[in-house]
Amino acid sequence: MTAILRQLRPDWHFVTPLGGFYLWVTQADRNVFEHLLEQHLLVTPGPIYGADRSAFRFNFAGLDYRQQRLLIQRLS
Repeated sequence: MTAILRQLRPDWHFVTPLGGFYLWVTQADRNVFEHLLEQHLLVTPGPIYGADRSAFRFNFAGLDYRQQRLLIQRLS
């Protein structure tokens, strides 16, 4: 998953986790949540966790191959 995001969104900053189900992403677009929703991608907005609008939590748990391909299409 991190390889896909690093290739398609090099402007997204995150640390590759050693475990877990989420990535904490920061980037410059303060309207990223709305832009991802337009692509039918749901992430948890940063303000819920006290961060600003340019951060979000990306859940990658349980994404199978088909869903990864769909994610690639929607981020491309």
